[in-house]
Amino acid sequence: MDSAAVNYYENEFTYPDGKYLLPETASKLIINASVLNALKALEVARNSERIGKNSSLRGVVKSLYEDAQSFNTILEEKHGVKHSLNSNERTFKDQFNKYKNNGYISLIKDPEGKSWFFEWLCRNYQ
Repeated sequence: MDSAAVNYYENEFTYPDGKYLLPETASKLIINASVLNALKALEVARNSERIGKNSSLRGVVKSLYEDAQSFNTILEEKHGVKHSLNSNERTFKDQFNKYKNNGYISLIKDPEGKSWFFEWLCRNYQ
């Protein structure tokens, strides 16, 4: 697991109202961030290998998507958990690119707490 992700999701990130992520949400995000970090390293290695062979970089992200999907079996067998990264290739690519550009916060849905549901929860369950 990515220790920086653990610290970020469990201790650093707070919504505008000062509340932290729920423990189960933080756990899912930590798993997703850890998998995405491994995929980032794998992308660098694959790109370097292909560049060294004068090959095209086309299809690298598709191979990362396929690896991410097949890795869920290993995660479940060895650790009893699964990642919840996008299972659609196109949306996975978007998610992966957002993570590479914006880091941990990109995995949090509504990090600014502006959704109608979030506001409704705050009003009704304080």
